Amino acid sequence: MNIVKKIFLLSLLAIIASDIQAIVPISSDSSTLLSNSFNIPKRSKFKKQRYSTYTLFGEAGMTYGYYTGPRYSFNFDGILQATDLSALSIRLGIGYSKATNDSTVMGQEIFFPIAIHVFFGEKNDFDMAGGIYYYENRQEFTPYLYIGFRHQNPKGGFTYRVGADIHLERVYDLKGRNLQKTAVYGPLIGLGWSF
Repeated sequence: MNIVKKIFLLSLLAIIASDIQAIVPISSDSSTLLSNSFNIPKRSKFKKQRYSTYTLFGEAGMTYGYYTGPRYSFNFDGILQATDLSALSIRLGIGYSKATNDSTVMGQEIFFPIAIHVFFGEKNDFDMAGGIYYYENRQEFTPYLYIGFRHQNPKGGFTYRVGADIHLERVYDLKGRNLQKTAVYGPLIGLGWSF
């Protein structure tokens, strides 16, 4: 649990620091501000008008495979860089999974999704992501891939996404022995607000 908190906080601090660096000039002294105005570093290829920079969204879906059941999460998505037809963002969240299986005790648990999203298009976007889920009870990271569709208005406001993901799982028995590796998949829908 401590490592997930550290990763979440470090990622959030990196996003905030990059925004502060883009806004705050190098020197606050007015005499040197004019002479250094051409030396202020600018974000390369980042167009704030392209997308609203941050999104908060809730996501719900089903899990199928060895574990079957609903799952829910609340997420923060921050755009790191954007061009005219593509964007790169980071996603951090917290969720609850009710996926169960009779041979395991840890069917219901809290998880933390962390991912890098790449999406293409002007307003309605093809969305791909790769990341990890960290499950609190099992204390393990499971990799996942996401593919879907995202609608995010450049001026902000209501946003939605529809997609599916597949992630690799390890299955354990009641004594904690690793039985097998398997893939778990399922559809997801997310609703949120961009600002």
